[in-house]
Amino acid sequence: MDSAHIREVRHTFAAELGRGFITIERVDPSRYPSFENLPDYFGDGPDHVRWRAKFTYDFAFLMERCRGLARYYLHLEDDVLCVRGFYGEIQRFIASLTEPWAMISFSDFGFVGKCFQDEDLGKVSSLFKTYFAEMPGDWLIEHHLDIMRRTSRHHVQCPRSLFDHVGTQSSLPGKLQYVRSRTFTA
Repeated sequence: MDSAHIREVRHTFAAELGRGFITIERVDPSRYPSFENLPDYFGDGPDHVRWRAKFTYDFAFLMERCRGLARYYLHLEDDVLCVRGFYGEIQRFIASLTEPWAMISFSDFGFVGKCFQDEDLGKVSSLFKTYFAEMPGDWLIEHHLDIMRRTSRHHVQCPRSLFDHVGTQSSLPGKLQYVRSRTFTA
């Protein structure tokens, strides 16, 4: 995020920043590994491999930063639509669960709307930082869930998507994404 974006966020969301509802984080570039010369396991090309690896590492930093802030972590992006009353629906859905869970999917699209318990953020962050060069974060989550299933904690899918990814312009230059949720209704 460049300085102009930070100024815009500070101006637009001054009250929320003041109350601690929003924080602005900028990771020191020295904390990142090199994203050069990474293996291209999927034939995507070096630009895509670098973008995907950094994206996964950014998720790891975000989860690390959010540890201890709340009981749950819900992953959203800036280009999603939400159903009206999504917060209450999430609360009711979690309260209705009777079995231990490792992740709840409140969307059927990629990593959007994935909910984790605070106690798991360190594990997921470590997994992402360890295997960022091997595969995308949403695939790495499947490995985390395989491990959690062995401890009787499962992946739970909400019956309908509460979020829909509506953006088409990727942060990877030239990449367009037209996939939408199959079960979202506003």
